[in-house]
Amino acid sequence: MMTRNHSRRLSWKGAALIGLASLVMAGCQWFNGKESEAEELVWCTVEYDDSITVNGAKAFQEMRIDFPPSQAADKADKGTVAALGWIREQVAACSYPNYENDPQDSVITFSIDEVERFAEPFVKSCGRQGLDRMSAGLREFASEGFDGSFMNMLHIELQEQTPEYLTLFQEHDVYTGGAHGGQYLAGITFSKKDGKQLGWNLFNMDKKAELIELIKAQLKKEFSADASEPITTDEQLQDLLILYDDPETPENELEYGLPLPVTAPWVTRDGIIFLYQEYEIACYAMGRPSVILPYEALKPLLSDEGKALLNLQ
Repeated sequence: MMTRNHSRRLSWKGAALIGLASLVMAGCQWFNGKESEAEELVWCTVEYDDSITVNGAKAFQEMRIDFPPSQAADKADKGTVAALGWIREQVAACSYPNYENDPQDSVITFSIDEVERFAEPFVKSCGRQGLDRMSAGLREFASEGFDGSFMNMLHIELQEQTPEYLTLFQEHDVYTGGAHGGQYLAGITFSKKDGKQLGWNLFNMDKKAELIELIKAQLKKEFSADASEPITTDEQLQDLLILYDDPETPENELEYGLPLPVTAPWVTRDGIIFLYQEYEIACYAMGRPSVILPYEALKPLLSDEGKALLNLQ
């Protein structure tokens, strides 16, 4: 059974990329034979690194995107097809979005049976259009005396797959000046049976309070590792966080002392991961708090659909 467990650490290597323009297929082999088990199919990585200089300021673009191999459309599982569609959407949207969220001028479209042919030119086209947007921004900022650098980095990795599902992980970093850039981290899981995203639909939301209690308990353990004394109470936890209770919100999001993450959870063999984005519940210095909850603890909170999708009946 093939599983791709990515151990590489995602990082920005800006200094090494100055003046570098490359697009390569990284260390894997396309599989075009008869599909026996979906787990045996090897995904491949398209990498694109480039930079551009405008009035002495530089813009850097780094993209590392995993793609499934080309497969006959009537043979590919629905989860892989759905994942390919999501990957294309993310690359086109995140190659460097402008403030108006205008779409790219042109985006190559391709289906599961055309990946090997079109994945590289697709990433290259989106990456180049992203650089063009950054250069336009640098020219605009230059009139205001800005002489720094812009950076855009997008990584999408196949985290793992089983006969039931596949999970991708995304990191998107953008810097356009200021004290620090912005970062978005998220995973996404697709059911291979029907292509459905497995996220909040796994849970019985009538048991939201119990789910939040599990997340709080794990956050206390996570934060206790770096604290001078163990975090054991809700009050201690809340003292570490930045929480907002907006009376305008139809439903009190802090009814149970902590909101659920805005980002949907994702599935791994060890459990389900819940992640809060930067500033969502904590200051920037605390990063993006996350927890992984084991299936044994979560099973009573799953919906019937969730139990069926995860084979936990």
